[in-house]
Formats: sequence, structure tokens, C-alpha cells
Amino acid sequence: MTFWPQLYNDTVKKWQSTPENLLQLFQLSDKFPVKSVEELLKLMGLGDIATVMDHLLHEKDMFAAAFHIPPDFDDTFVNIGLGSLLKEIPGYSDLFAKWQSTNSNLTSVLHALKRYAYRPHSNNTRVNTIDPRTYFYLHKFLAATNKTDAAFVPTWIQNVDEAMALSDKGVAMPFFVNNVDVTVAANTVNGLTSALLSGLFKPSDFDSDIQHIYKDTVDLIIYEITGNFSSRRDLALTYYPSKLECFWFTSRTLTILRDFYKKAPLPLKMLEDVLQKLEGAMRNKVTADILQEAIKSADGGIYFDDFLGDGDFDIKGNAIKYAEDRLFTTSMAVNTLINIWTSTEGDTLAFLNNTPSSVNETIQQSVKWLNDNILGTHLKPWNAFFSGSGKGQASLPFWYPANRKEYLNGTSFNDDMFPDGLFLVGFEGTLSDEQYNILLSQRHFGEKTPIDFPGFNPRGSPTGFFPFWSSDAYTYSTTMLAFAKYLKIK
Repeated sequence: MTFWPQLYNDTVKKWQSTPENLLQLFQLSDKFPVKSVEELLKLMGLGDIATVMDHLLHEKDMFAAAFHIPPDFDDTFVNIGLGSLLKEIPGYSDLFAKWQSTNSNLTSVLHALKRYAYRPHSNNTRVNTIDPRTYFYLHKFLAATNKTDAAFVPTWIQNVDEAMALSDKGVAMPFFVNNVDVTVAANTVNGLTSALLSGLFKPSDFDSDIQHIYKDTVDLIIYEITGNFSSRRDLALTYYPSKLECFWFTSRTLTILRDFYKKAPLPLKMLEDVLQKLEGAMRNKVTADILQEAIKSADGGIYFDDFLGDGDFDIKGNAIKYAEDRLFTTSMAVNTLINIWTSTEGDTLAFLNNTPSSVNETIQQSVKWLNDNILGTHLKPWNAFFSGSGKGQASLPFWYPANRKEYLNGTSFNDDMFPDGLFLVGFEGTLSDEQYNILLSQRHFGEKTPIDFPGFNPRGSPTGFFPFWSSDAYTYSTTMLAFAKYLKIK
């Protein structure tokens, strides 16, 4: 599946992802008196806004090109997860039949997963090349685990060769190279797991290579969620900035495995090991991470903040927090903790025997806070549930070590300066820590590699902006889910 609706381009004979509303917005800027507006903003003391406008308009061609993207494993496996859910809910047989009628060749996605999996140790450049930002955070995992034949779920259902060939037809990955997003990986694992447990996939569909990709991807997810996302949340959560959203997506797989295992043996032996690993990770480090971020309100409730609306300063330079994603982030925390620390018993939920009192209290007080605030007008129901891969200048791929730099015709170039025309910058294969550190000490396109993550609201010149998608409905629905689950706890 694709992220955007598709239209057939008769000129190039290809279906193209086409977000009409966004493309029309960029086209409108061609007729807009930009310079006059920027000068007016500066006269009004709003120079920061003028600077952001200027940066956005200079990058509009890059954004527009990024909209013409290929299918991805994220949307594909979220859709498969939906089908699994419809299949299992009594009373939804008509909807499941409708879903099934348009999703009749499910095993094709397993073939695609094997074809497009990122395999850093392979000699095949079609599958061993990845976004330099991905390798920057992921190389720590490769070094720590000593894997020699790793395979991971990537974001895009496309490889470098295809991106180079299809670029002029409007179907190419951003920057012409794939990446590994931990949240996309969590969604894919959830889709694979739910489809297997619901019967959409048969155990025999999970051959040794699919199981290999599944296990390595789970290992990567666990390493990242228990290790502060390798201290580069902006890179590891490539398209989903919210770490609590990633925690929640991961906890859903834990829940369905645990509930299935209570009733029957898991269909594949390796799933028992996955269940045990997820239990350990989620109950220990992930739970501790969530509890550490809990904030007590004056009325005795508990809430959680992320970053939206928290980057402003008053005239004296004091930080101002508008907490525009507080409602959403709190709902994510509640749903995650409930998934980790309860199990299904018939039509109810029950806390596990060893549930810490701090978890129980945090859930109760967070639900109280949500109940008191979700319908108020003093907080925005916003979220950054999805975003572009670049979170400002520091997270663009060009500044990270790369050993594959090519024009789209395959001609190599060096990175002393940006070349004219379209090109890709990728990391091919693997390097030892010692070799990679040498590359980290060098400049890339004239810039030092940004080693540290300054947060999503870096202080200073307003160049740290990035496009993100927000949904009020998502905040309200996840809050309703938190309430429903809480009321089911006996």
C-alpha cells in the first residue's frame, strides 16, 4: 500500500502517489508575494517566521519530490493488522469480507519483504545500501550483537536500483535510498504477528527467511526501545517522532502474543522467545522510562509531555510550555502501561500478579487527568504522529558518513561539494567501529557529522523546523481506548 492516493500518469505510464492538497499548496506559493510578506513580518518583529518561510520555500522542490513515493511496509502491514482485527471481532464479518475482497494476495507482501529486506552483511548492493542516518544509529546495534547475517524490515518497498530507474517516472524513495525506522518495524512486526495468530497467514508461510527477518527486527526494536534509541531518537524514529507512540505500537504485539499463549501454543516456536524478550524489555526498561517521565499535576493527576508547543520563550528568555501534545502523549502512556501490565480474562482485563504499585497508581492518576482535561479548551489535542524524515538541518542525510555516492546513472562522485542534478548518498555494507569512527571525524559535504540530538526544539536560529502530521481524532480515539481499557480492569 501507499501513503498517498495514486493517480495514473499517462505520460510516463505509471501510477504516482499524489497528495493533491499538498501539491496545490506548493503551487500556490508560485503566485504568492513572498518577499513582500517576509519584509512585512520583519517590520512587525516576526523575523523568525520570515526565516522559516524562506527556508520552506527554498526546500519546496525537495518536499514536492518526496510526495511521489513508492509503496511502503508501514501502510501495508497496518492494513494487514486491520484485516486481522476485523477477522477476529464478532459482528464484523461483513466488513472483513469487504476487506478480504480487496486484499486477496496477502503472501505477496512476504515475497516483497524477502526481496527488499535490508541486509547490511550481504555482498549484493541492491540490499546492502541504506540511508547514512540509519547506519549511524544502527551500527551500534550491529556491533553490540555481533550479527553477521542481519536482515531488517525497511520502510520502502523499493531498492536503490529501482529508485534510480523510476525517478524520472515519479516513483522513488526520498533521497533514492531506503531506511530503517524503528516504529515502522514495530508496525510491521505487529502486522505479521496478528496475521499469523488470526489465520490470515499460515505457519508454513513463515519460511526460514521470513522468521530470520522477523527475529532480527524484533531484536533491533528491543535494543532501541531499551537503549534510548541509540541517543538519536530523531534518526531511529525516522517518521514517527513520538517515542511513546513507538512504545505503544510495540506493546500491542506483546499483548496479542501473551493473550494467544494463555489459550494455546504459539504457532511458531520462535514466537515463545520473542514473547519472553518483549516481556522483559517492556516490563523493565520501557516501564521505567515511562514512569520517569510522569509529571504530577496540582490536582493529584499525572500527565506526560513530549515536545509540541514547548519551544517558545517569553520576552525575558524564559521557556514557555504550551503542551500541545500533552493529551496525546498521556493517552499513549496509559495505553502502553495497560498493555504491558494486564492480561485478558474473558471480557475483562486483570493486572499481572507482579504489577508494581507505581504502575497501578500512574495508570489511575493519568486516567483521572485525561478525564478532567480531554474535553477542555485550554489544551490542544494535537500530536506529531507522523513526520518527514528530516528534523531540521542536523538530521539531513548528507552530513553522515557515506561510502556510496552516485548520480542516478551510476557514476560515482566525491562529497567535497554538492553535485548538480539528482544523486544518492548511501552507506553500503558494514564497517568496524574503528573504521566508522574515522569517517565520523571527517567532514561530509563540508560539514561535521551531528553526533548529538539537540531535541526537537533546539534553541537558536529557527532552522530546526520539520513537517509533521497531526490528528485531533487520533488523540480523542486513543484517549477513548485508554478509558475503555481502564474500565475493563477488574
